Amino acid sequence: MKEQRSVDVPETALMENAIRSMSLDDLRPFNVLEKVIEKMISVGL
Repeated sequence: MKEQRSVDVPETALMENAIRSMSLDDLRPFNVLEKVIEKMISVGL
C-alpha cells in the first residue's frame, strides 16, 4: 500500500473551493470575514 502524503494547500484556496462546492456564493457574494466564525475572531469582529 502506498503512503499518502499531505499536500500544503493555502487556506484561501481551501475556503474558495468549499464556498464553490457548497454553492454559498450563488445568490450573493460570500464574505468569509463575516460568515466564518474563526475569521471573525481573528480580525476581532
